Amino acid sequence: MKRLNIAVIGVGYIGYHHARILKTLDGVNLFCVVDSDKKRAEEVASEFDCLATSDYHEVINDVDCFCIATPTQSHYQIAWDCVNHGRHVFIEKPITDTSQEAASLIQLCHKKGVSIQVGHVERFNPVFKMALTLDKKPLLFYSERLSPFLERARNIDVAKDLLIHDIDLILTFMRVRGLDTTIKKINCNGICVVTDKPDVVMADIEFSCGITAHIRASRIERDRKRMMTIYHKDGYITLDYQNLIYTTFKKDDISFQDSHLKLKDELLKEELNSFINAIRHNTPVVVPADEALEALMITEEINRILGEDKA
Repeated sequence: MKRLNIAVIGVGYIGYHHARILKTLDGVNLFCVVDSDKKRAEEVASEFDCLATSDYHEVINDVDCFCIATPTQSHYQIAWDCVNHGRHVFIEKPITDTSQEAASLIQLCHKKGVSIQVGHVERFNPVFKMALTLDKKPLLFYSERLSPFLERARNIDVAKDLLIHDIDLILTFMRVRGLDTTIKKINCNGICVVTDKPDVVMADIEFSCGITAHIRASRIERDRKRMMTIYHKDGYITLDYQNLIYTTFKKDDISFQDSHLKLKDELLKEELNSFINAIRHNTPVVVPADEALEALMITEEINRILGEDKA
């Protein structure tokens, strides 16, 4: 089996872990790490025994695919260059800074016959996978995604940073059931506290099919919290993404049942493995670009509404 040559572009906090995991995957050759900080690239390359460069163009003809883990504003141009050279791409979420960029990139992918997978890693969480087996129609979603403030998140608003995870999960849950994800109305509130971008957002999303989602995200909390409750006619389920607890509430006997799940491996490793397998076997990726675009468009609309309210 031919090993796939891969390069990681951007080896800061997230990109470092991409390189670390890719180095361990079967059938993969971590060919190069790329970073605008050449010294940083060399440090990581030394640890993982691969090439280092500050310019991905230098290796674009030497690899089969790229992992892009740079700041969001640079995603589009880097991905466009890679795809234009016929290279498959894994991009950390959000796919691009704007929906127009994402749509352009998708069009180029179709033209070049290559795949993009987007890093919505929570899709691989075992509690979400278990939720997908629920044979009930959802009526209401309620989610909270809270995090302490991270300095490296200053360049992105909380909707694209955190809220987008739960938007993607809700859309995925609905798609699996063949439900219409067209949005009828969005109401939201947000506030800038630490940065000049919204740090706290609460959004109510009403879908045309009658389902409603109440979503809250904050990146200025003391503790982390990643939870979603999905209500249906016979009760509800609660997904604790952080502690891997799946809770079922049944209205018939007012009972609760907790299922404590375990990770088979790191979520990022499972995610990258799925990308590699899709490329190797020419099968659909788990998180395609068009689905990532749909989630991005909703965050853009939320930010547009927040901007109008602020004005």
